[in-house]
Amino acid sequence: MKNFKNLPNILSVVRIILIPFFVVSYLNFSEEGLYLLPGFILLLSGFTDFLDGYIARKYGFITYLGKILDPLADKLTQFTVCLVIGFRNSFFLYLAGLYFIKELCMLIGGIWLTKKDIKIAGSKWWGKLGTGMFYAVMLIVILFPTLPEIVSDWLCIGLMVVIVFAFVMYIPEFIKLLGVNKKIEE
Repeated sequence: MKNFKNLPNILSVVRIILIPFFVVSYLNFSEEGLYLLPGFILLLSGFTDFLDGYIARKYGFITYLGKILDPLADKLTQFTVCLVIGFRNSFFLYLAGLYFIKELCMLIGGIWLTKKDIKIAGSKWWGKLGTGMFYAVMLIVILFPTLPEIVSDWLCIGLMVVIVFAFVMYIPEFIKLLGVNKKIEE
């Protein structure tokens, strides 16, 4: 099993590599009725996301590189998919903006914690809920291109609510980490 230690990292890299293939397939082929191709690519991305986390946790293949690659692949995928879908439905550009702001805040918080030498905990259930909702909403929007725009807008709003919820839920975790560090320093 030791030979597979880097498998989760390889899956994260595969997810990053899939991004340009998704972009090209969505922008060039989905209008011609070949919407299954970008849908399949996104589904494959979601599967590798699930698989890399499962393998890393189950077999203890958690590495420093993996702690960087996995969230990087997540964020690049989420932002890019929202942005690209936003070319067809401008409402999704708001979602891309929300992802950008949320992730920028979390990056700044993570850097701050790292500078204080505070270990950052892994993702929580609400973060996983947001990722699962992301894949579900995006697959619905991609696989059903004739969906009325009002329906896809409401799906987008629902996803935005889950993203804001997840972000708000991480705030007490951040404060708790700072509080624990403050007690240790005293």
